Amino acid sequence: MIKTKEWGEFFPHSLAPFPYNDSKAQDYYPLSKEKALARGYTWRDKDKQDFKPATLTNLPDTIAETPDSITQEILACEKTGKNYRITPQEFKFYKRQNIPTPHRHPDTRYEDRKQFRHKRKLTERTCPTCKTKTLSIFKETDPEKILCEKCYLAKAY
Repeated sequence: MIKTKEWGEFFPHSLAPFPYNDSKAQDYYPLSKEKALARGYTWRDKDKQDFKPATLTNLPDTIAETPDSITQEILACEKTGKNYRITPQEFKFYKRQNIPTPHRHPDTRYEDRKQFRHKRKLTERTCPTCKTKTLSIFKETDPEKILCEKCYLAKAY
């Protein structure tokens, strides 16, 4: 691999187990279907919108009020109408952790969580120890203390 200059490189996209638009790459480096296919990536078209009606419409707000039979029900996302189920293992976890019954499809919940992430835009910060300029996803106004690599390694080791 060293001779062929493959050492240290990512695996080729032909070995990717997921289509481009189902991967994290689409979150950070969004591409249209045409551009992704032109680059040789695979693409999965969205599912048809033929959702089934939910068999359970009024979901309880607390997990304590939720019957065990919910694992047999077809649920519909309150935002998109997309169907989803709660598996028995998932239900046990929610009960053990006292997590409310989800009212949205897992994809919708994932999209909601993405809103809380820091944007992947690098800004220049100054290391408070040695005053060296360094790049970070945290803005200068953020309270996090950002060290340069040299100071970080000295402090960590």
